[in-house]
Amino acid sequence: MVEPISLTIGAISAALIAKMLDKAVDKAGEAAVDTTASATGKLFAFLRKKFRGTDAEPALKELEANPDSARREAAVAGIIDRIADEDPQFRTELSELVDQAKASDGIYLANQNLHDSPGGVQIANTPNATISINQPPKV
Repeated sequence: MVEPISLTIGAISAALIAKMLDKAVDKAGEAAVDTTASATGKLFAFLRKKFRGTDAEPALKELEANPDSARREAAVAGIIDRIADEDPQFRTELSELVDQAKASDGIYLANQNLHDSPGGVQIANTPNATISINQPPKV
């Protein structure tokens, strides 16, 4: 039986940010990295501003400190989803930024074929994307 899988706006946002931050950490020894120059950087700046001074701010800072932590990424995703559910304007602005970030970073998630199988999830038609599913969380 094929089970549909949906990625929430929070999960996509957090994954984009974690990927950007992880790349910034990898390149830190080479040169200073400007995380605000990219579309994903603008998404990150938007969330930093939204989270500033709230109970959500520490979660984003923890993800920034450890961008390869699946647990921290999931925590940020949950917070983003909660805020998006409560604030339609935030959801609209966030959706626009996520679409820009996906397009500029070469991430294509629309119209994909996802199927649940005994070995995990099979994903078809995902050029230039790295998707980790059924992997132990990095802490």
